[in-house]
This record gives sequence, C-alpha cells and structure tokens, in this order.
Amino acid sequence: MAPVHLFEIKMLDGSRYRGEIAYKDDKMIVLRLSDSCEPELGIKIRLFYNGIMSIQELGWRRRLSKSVREN
Repeated sequence: MAPVHLFEIKMLDGSRYRGEIAYKDDKMIVLRLSDSCEPELGIKIRLFYNGIMSIQELGWRRRLSKSVREN
C-alpha cells in the first residue's frame, strides 16, 4: 500500500481524468490513471496543456492492493 499523489485534470471538452502524474514538461502531462489494476502496467495517457482547463490536487491516498480491489 504505497501512497500516491492524486490529481484531477479537467479538459476543455468536459472530460475529467484522475490519477498520478508520471511525467510533466512544458508541453504535456503524462497521467497514470488511478483505476488501473497494476501500477507498473497501468494505463498512461498524454494530456497536452492546450487542452487542459484545470489541474486540481486531490492529496495523498493509499493505493489499494490487488486483493482488496478484487473483493
């Protein structure tokens, strides 16, 4: 159960993504989605700043182990 720093990113088209920032530079953010089952193999998406409306910090949360998520 490792702690994860969660963020919610709102896009201009109205979609929202919640997860951990895996990479960040001056053009884009790579977000590891929080609902992915394996953190090492989790889904990562690229979000470019020209499509982002807001970035909200949700704080630190514990990542649930696989056995807890399956129950």
